[in-house]
Amino acid sequence: MDVVTILASPRPKGNTERILDWTERALREWRHSVERIHLQPLDIKDCVACLACAESVSEPGCILRDDVPNVLGRILAADAAI
Repeated sequence: MDVVTILASPRPKGNTERILDWTERALREWRHSVERIHLQPLDIKDCVACLACAESVSEPGCILRDDVPNVLGRILAADAAI
């Protein structure tokens, strides 16, 4: 199983990262593939409520160019996300 873990905490080596480390280690021991996405260094813009995303139901249509489509693609390709 392909698992994606998402770390959004701005604190390096904080409690959230420690828990994810433990969880990822257990998943790897159970022979699962694990990928961590650390959101802090990514370019993620705030929504500006322009509703461009509602124009197409078949794909995300946000006019803001940032790292969100890449992150969403990696999450959707995984079997599970934590």
